[in-house]
Amino acid sequence: ILKGRGTQFDPEIADIMLQLMEEDKNYTMRQTDSLQRKILVVDDEEMNHKMLSHIMKDEPRYEIVAVKSGHDALKELNRERFDLIFLDVMMPEKDGIETCQDLRQIKELQNTLIVFLSARSEEFSQLAGFQAGANDYVVKIIKPRILISKINFFPLLF
Repeated sequence: ILKGRGTQFDPEIADIMLQLMEEDKNYTMRQTDSLQRKILVVDDEEMNHKMLSHIMKDEPRYEIVAVKSGHDALKELNRERFDLIFLDVMMPEKDGIETCQDLRQIKELQNTLIVFLSARSEEFSQLAGFQAGANDYVVKIIKPRILISKINFFPLLF
């Protein structure tokens, strides 16, 4: 709240929130681990994994797990559930479009949020992403504050 005072939060509202938290002697307003959300990043470029982890470093509610291929994503999703999946479009062997289509065929994943993060900005690429079942399509170069806002807003939409 202190970080967002004046940028993400109106200063008066931030002051009220901080006061309420200070008065909360029983810690009923404290966030618990049960509020933590898991994000799966599927991208063959290690640098993109690091970039997303860096963007999210100040967001303790999110745990980032990164894999390098669509095949690895399917394996990871067999082990655990994720609240959000970021997919790159251009990957070797199985691209993001095919991976998204495969994920949407799995009943347990039909309501999982899928967002493409791609350097491909052409309209046909974005349309292919949505037709494959994506909830959103973000064109790289990523704007960190916009991405974080989207991530925080997604649970309210779905």
